[in-house]
Amino acid sequence: AKEMLMSIQARMEQQNPFEFLKDISSLLDSLEQGTKVLMPRELISRKLNPGLYKGPIQYMMWREMQFSLSPGLSSLTLDPKTAHPNLMLSKNRTSVWHGDIKQVMPDDPERFDSSVAVLGSKGFTSGKWYWEVEVAKKTKWTVGVVRESIIRKGSCPLTPEQGFWLLRLRNQTDLKALDLPSCSLKLTNNLNKVGIYLDYEGGQVSFYNAKTMTHIYT
Repeated sequence: AKEMLMSIQARMEQQNPFEFLKDISSLLDSLEQGTKVLMPRELISRKLNPGLYKGPIQYMMWREMQFSLSPGLSSLTLDPKTAHPNLMLSKNRTSVWHGDIKQVMPDDPERFDSSVAVLGSKGFTSGKWYWEVEVAKKTKWTVGVVRESIIRKGSCPLTPEQGFWLLRLRNQTDLKALDLPSCSLKLTNNLNKVGIYLDYEGGQVSFYNAKTMTHIYT
């Protein structure tokens, strides 16, 4: 693993960032495979949460290199046709907040009319994906991943059975994973940015403290 990291560092010094980025996926895949080979199997208990080990290692590495490489991770844009009438979206559709007045909006089939929610503009049917959501100084929020077929009119349980995989904060400190049953979580560090990792084929959704890349829940 040490030799592999030294090789990556040497290539970064020899190539300009854009040339290096062309090969970044293969390099990080090699690093991930290398860590799997080196990890002593007998030290990993079956009782441990696999989310601790199946997380986005490529993004942990990216975080270490992001000040040397450009461009960084792309932004997620929100779909205004899905937004509840109480939600206000920024012009670039990358931020959302709860407004004081309920807006008069077209009753699009995609729009939430009971759950105060909005979806991203792009869906996924395969692959591994990672997003980061800024939640600093917010006392109340819910973030996560949902199926496209979720109920949007009226209310329904926000559980994995209904197609919701969510992390929720209330009253600034009450953090829960909306599993079945819901799971209360302890905030050990300031959670200013949430990392969300989706492994579609692996059937895994994981949440991280994006600043420290520490695992919150899978």
